[in-house]
Amino acid sequence: MTRHDEMMNFLNNRLTAGFTVESLAGDASFRRYHRIHFKVASEHDKDEMTYLLMDAPPGKESVTEFVSVAGIMSEAVNVPDIIAQDIAKGFLLLQDFGTTEFAHLIKDDKANMARYYQKAYETLIKLQDLDIDVDLPVYRDEKLNDEMDLFSQWFSPYINVSFTADDELLWERLKNKSSLMSKISPKLLFIAIITVAISCKTKRLISWA
Repeated sequence: MTRHDEMMNFLNNRLTAGFTVESLAGDASFRRYHRIHFKVASEHDKDEMTYLLMDAPPGKESVTEFVSVAGIMSEAVNVPDIIAQDIAKGFLLLQDFGTTEFAHLIKDDKANMARYYQKAYETLIKLQDLDIDVDLPVYRDEKLNDEMDLFSQWFSPYINVSFTADDELLWERLKNKSSLMSKISPKLLFIAIITVAISCKTKRLISWA
């Protein structure tokens, strides 16, 4: 059975007939995302709803940490409801927050820009008070190196930039210095990672209340 067949079986077992699948642009991982469109009966002139499907192939990606972190962050920010899940096969059907990003708000609604930023600041403060005494993998040097390698292995080729021997040496030196981050306290590291994620990538999986 192909991965596509597994995905369709997951959807067919949880949704009524007549839905359509719109594949979305991926990120720097093996995960794939799809917007699921389906018809609904409505009295408010909205006859269609959408969910997001996360497809994380087992052996290459895991959804367990996503579910755990979503539970942690839900106390401070809006995270998508998990409509259905198959942890073993790596499928999550999620609430769809739409396509409006934080950058769109501050660009298109300048009159309320200060209010949006104030809400963002307040959310970052709330994140610092979260209880992170949870069962999550330790963020080790090896994981940090893997994440940093995405730059040289995925992003650089995408923009047609090749590393010279000197570039490779400089990059390895930078990675070695950056690995010192994994020595700081887990709480500070968690806050740093989440803060960067909220600040730089407030896209489809997080929205402001």
